[in-house]
Amino acid sequence: MTWAAALLLAAPAWAGPGPSFPACKPKTREQKATFVHVSDLHSSYNPLGAIESPYARIRGYYESVLKEQPFTLFTDGGDAYEKGSAAEQLSKGRSTRDIMHAMGFDVRMLGNHDFAWGPDELLAFSRDPRAITLASNVRYKGPSRERFGAVDYAEVQVGCVKVGCFGLLTRPWNERNEQFDGPYSDEFSMRYDFVERAREIVEAHRKDVQLLVMLSHLGLDDDRIVARAVPGIDVVLGAHTHDVLWDPQKEGGALVVQAGHEAAYIARLDLTYDLERSTVSAVSYRLLKNSPGSDLPASRKLDKTVRKVLKEYAPRLREKAAELKQSRDAAGIGEIAARAARAVLNVDAVLIDTGTVWTTWTAGALDQQDLYEAFKVERQPPDTPGFNSFYTAEVSGAELIGLRAGLSYSGPEAIDPGGSYRLALQKSLAATLAGAKPAGEAWTVLDAYAAMRTKSCLYLDVEETLEDCRRP
Repeated sequence: MTWAAALLLAAPAWAGPGPSFPACKPKTREQKATFVHVSDLHSSYNPLGAIESPYARIRGYYESVLKEQPFTLFTDGGDAYEKGSAAEQLSKGRSTRDIMHAMGFDVRMLGNHDFAWGPDELLAFSRDPRAITLASNVRYKGPSRERFGAVDYAEVQVGCVKVGCFGLLTRPWNERNEQFDGPYSDEFSMRYDFVERAREIVEAHRKDVQLLVMLSHLGLDDDRIVARAVPGIDVVLGAHTHDVLWDPQKEGGALVVQAGHEAAYIARLDLTYDLERSTVSAVSYRLLKNSPGSDLPASRKLDKTVRKVLKEYAPRLREKAAELKQSRDAAGIGEIAARAARAVLNVDAVLIDTGTVWTTWTAGALDQQDLYEAFKVERQPPDTPGFNSFYTAEVSGAELIGLRAGLSYSGPEAIDPGGSYRLALQKSLAATLAGAKPAGEAWTVLDAYAAMRTKSCLYLDVEETLEDCRRP
């Protein structure tokens, strides 16, 4: 039996309630099928003060479309985890899982970042209480097959139109931020022959449906390759490369859609299906900006859920953690992080690649989220420390001198080539050092340092007493 045949036979019976739609009315000649699509949300659910969560606007918009057009599928292209909220880091993924399950998608695809917290979190995430979860080139090898909630293929009866859905996942990434061909973990086997896998599904299921949709977490270039090479796919709802497509792209016989990243956009695709001629007779498309103050309706229920989750897992998220005397660019933040590592990790010297700093800071108060946004975490390979996390190692002075070039450095200016030094450096740099051990995410080291500085009534960046501590 081939891997493909085994995968098709082993596909789990999805047990959730799933989407439901009004029944097909007799003598219907044409019907619209609508897709409200987002992707690469990357835990970007934090509300902006009193302004609702971006996810609440996504859910609210979907609800408004569903009210207008009852044959609407709510879809997500994967990468729910990492980069957005510090609450995810503090909850080890649980906050993102809880909020994504509350979103109430109809069909979801797994992304590479969804494996970040390891097999147990991925398996729990895949078992969505409502949505069908797709992963057509992923096979779970664990002893309890029912733990993996994703299926390789699913059909949804949307009124008179039967929609077939499958999904393909890209390769994982390593600590040097490079893709590789291995599995995401030992519990899973993968197929990366995307064209062949798509062709197998089309050959098996095209005849059974009116519309065949690929939820892709491959990226735009691979979406184009698959769509051109495999006739029979009607729509590619894409993700992974964060492209913003203001119009769908026609590739082969498929319409390819992408809707950016981090909850910044929402795509709506309307297909009018001619039931007598068995063809799509009309297409309309909109890409909407999801920004604070927009006229998008917001779901109060979802916003309330987000705030409840944040309060549970990250009660200090928006409380003042430290104060900055001067605004700092990436280099300045790197210098502060290096000093933080020396103080918190008790090392002799620290090296920081300032290219791993994600943001700049403005003078004034910093909260926990601000600290996290300086060193957002991408756990690569999955279920390992983030690639900008700190590792420690014992090195000779000669090694330290050789490593120092081009990096932000905190440590003794006079380095004895024959001496020994306890060094902290980031994961991507530590990969070359034997015996290097993980010591903590860069942002958590900053958080601990901020607590130390604030307790001592000192600014985070300069050796000056805080104004509040000078007052009688």
